[in-house]
Amino acid sequence: MYRVRIPYSLDEKGEQILKNAFAQFRQCSFRIKGSAAIEICSVAMGRSDAYFHSGLSPWDVAAGSFILKCAGGTCTDFSGGENYLFGKELVASNGAIHREILQGIITTL
Repeated sequence: MYRVRIPYSLDEKGEQILKNAFAQFRQCSFRIKGSAAIEICSVAMGRSDAYFHSGLSPWDVAAGSFILKCAGGTCTDFSGGENYLFGKELVASNGAIHREILQGIITTL
């Protein structure tokens, strides 16, 4: 199950990714909890396969990404780089499907 958080205001990039994510991942279920930290921890616990979001601040990501990495998961920015903490873009996954999620996001940009 993929999880995506939809903020109260989307930038242009976020709107495009969200639109294409729904089109590309039609067979997937999307859930929204309202907290990036909780969403990332859901991936760490195995309740979700992946979580992606744009427009995040470092305090939204720091604790959850640490927990996910300790659990063996993967965190990157939308291009697969390590700038997810300060780059305002996050893809968090169980690691096994990370490349597939990144490809889906990259093709929409």
